[in-house]
Amino acid sequence: MTRRATLLLLLVVGVVVAAAPASADSGCIVPAGEVPLGAPGARLEHEDVDVRVNGALAQVTVRQTFGGIVPRAAGLQYVLPIEAGSGGHDVRVLVDGEPLATQLLTGEDARQWLLDAMARTRRRGLACFWGRDLLVASLGELAGPRQRTVEVRRDLRLAPAGGVRSFIHRSGCLAGSALLRVRVEIVGPEAAGPLWSPTADVTLTRRDPQHVEALHGGSIDDRSAPFVLAWGDGGPGGHTLLTTHWPRGSESGWFACVVAPPAADNPTATAPAPLARTLILVLDATASMRGRSIERVRRAITRILPTLRTRDRLMVIAYGEQLQCWPDAPAPANDEVKLGVKTWLGRLRPAGGGDLSAALDMALQAPRSPDHVTQVVLVTDGRPIQGDVDEGDLLARAARGLGDPPASVHTIALGVDAPSTLLDRLALSSRGTPTTISPREDGGVVLGEVLERLGHVWLAEPEVDLSALGALDVEPPPDRLSDLVLGEPIVLLGRYTKPGVADIVLRGREGLTRRERHQLHQAAEPGQGLGLDVIERVSAVRRAAHLVDRLRLDGSDDPTLLLALLQLGAQYGAVTEYTASLADPDAPPPGRFDEHVGLARALLVDLRRLTSGASAMAQAKGNQGRRAAQRVPADDVPLVVSSPGGRDLEVVRLAGVRQRGGRTFFLRTGQGWVEGTVNSYEGVQTVRPGTPAFVELLDDLGPEGVDLFALDGPILLHHRDRVVQVAVD
Repeated sequence: MTRRATLLLLLVVGVVVAAAPASADSGCIVPAGEVPLGAPGARLEHEDVDVRVNGALAQVTVRQTFGGIVPRAAGLQYVLPIEAGSGGHDVRVLVDGEPLATQLLTGEDARQWLLDAMARTRRRGLACFWGRDLLVASLGELAGPRQRTVEVRRDLRLAPAGGVRSFIHRSGCLAGSALLRVRVEIVGPEAAGPLWSPTADVTLTRRDPQHVEALHGGSIDDRSAPFVLAWGDGGPGGHTLLTTHWPRGSESGWFACVVAPPAADNPTATAPAPLARTLILVLDATASMRGRSIERVRRAITRILPTLRTRDRLMVIAYGEQLQCWPDAPAPANDEVKLGVKTWLGRLRPAGGGDLSAALDMALQAPRSPDHVTQVVLVTDGRPIQGDVDEGDLLARAARGLGDPPASVHTIALGVDAPSTLLDRLALSSRGTPTTISPREDGGVVLGEVLERLGHVWLAEPEVDLSALGALDVEPPPDRLSDLVLGEPIVLLGRYTKPGVADIVLRGREGLTRRERHQLHQAAEPGQGLGLDVIERVSAVRRAAHLVDRLRLDGSDDPTLLLALLQLGAQYGAVTEYTASLADPDAPPPGRFDEHVGLARALLVDLRRLTSGASAMAQAKGNQGRRAAQRVPADDVPLVVSSPGGRDLEVVRLAGVRQRGGRTFFLRTGQGWVEGTVNSYEGVQTVRPGTPAFVELLDDLGPEGVDLFALDGPILLHHRDRVVQVAVD
């Protein structure tokens, strides 16, 4: 019985270890002796990470270039954290190409080294190495050049978790504002399936069936989370990737389902032909479109005409002083029709007002081909002033005309006077996409990109069945997705309640044929999965977009929506225009939601009066980005606002937000970094680095929670039902 229990325990441990993603952290240089207060330290300038994955083995090389090195009599040390118990025998450390002897510190030796290093250097940020084993190499005084390159080479085992492999890289906790480049090359007998990073923008290149490369370049201080890359284990034929994480003690887990259509130029297989489409362009030809606006629209349409195939159908409608179209009905896009459209556009002269309702009726009542994808693209720069101008009536008329198979309506808002609320509602209610173009953008270029993109539909009327996961709060709604485009993955995010094997079903229409694609995935059990809260944080941004849409587009008066927005902002850093007060250094603590709700409600009342103008356009543009978010929010949260003068947009950066150690902190005048759930500065317990209380706090936070100590200045956080201030020593 004892032997059986031991074997069962080993099996359980093996499963947990296998589910943990492989991590390759970088290290830093610290003085070996006492450091005068304020003395400069080695500064990380560049970090290059090269990973070559072959099956379950990853060969990792991390090159760090340090500058500002000051020789010290006591010498310098390079310290590298590694996962506890993994051993450092396969790790090689070189300085300027010369190998160094290293010493592996584990357990209490590693703890004591860190405490001593923090006391000597007065660098509280070294606490981010707490709970790990340490590989320490002596660099001596490093006399001579003040710049050195440290290279770390190691092999990692990438055990699959539910058919998904992942790689994680954490930059040094004292990195500052270094430049980071990460290159992950995946080769081997089995090609990688879909790839996704929840924390960084990556460029993917699939060179052949067994060779794919992911490249990221950016600045370390632009990211508040490690570099994470996940990919499917089933080859390029799979169209879905499921990444999950179920936090310990939680009643549900978090998932990201990536739906990845094949690339239009995929070298690993025969590229599928885009679906045939019926493209109906509805152009605003009122007086406001005279001059540069109509010229840019002409150029954009002329530029995409050669991309239309003869099996596609085309029709252009213009509403202005009169309602006109060419041809009379959607016609095959042959050379004659293309030339006719080009000539007709050249003669089009914007004038007078316009009846948008009549133009939409004409577009939605035009004959359709049942095997085509019908796309109505509306381009306008102003509010309708003739015909049916009531927003509710216009939406109702459009809904009645969508038909079966339904048309999708895509809207292009040109400038500050376009009715952004109407256009957003029109597109989102018809599986379309709204696009807002500010005056400083080239409307013709953006319109051309939208029209070209819509020409590469892979699957129409898509639906993702996530019932096997017991999915909740999924954004975007899996039954109201826009048509899937070749080479453009979409990510569905939300919570799930059913761990284990899940059959993810992708349904949609290809011409006259309804397709159904099944793919089995493994959803993590409670306490297992990715091990980071990045999926949860990206989901929070999408959830915030949903709440903003309910406030802005649906006109909901539910007071709990603002409270929910504030809670998302405070807990996850999902800041919107309604919750920007959270990042105001002179505002109340983020946790005092009643005061912030009052500020948000006053702003909501003001913004609800605006359906056009720069402020309304800013709301549309900002939420457009939040709906499509696929990455953890950056430290400096971008917020789209109207520019001075109210005729354009600009992006402001809310720099007083940081996400560290699975928590969100806001900079407050006189208080330092305050966790978003703290609601009072009274009764605060002060903890100083190096004290027993500080060590106890480090142990409680654990290896995944101590990254918050990389924040400069005092830190206020919740700990054991009280507020603790970690002071600056």
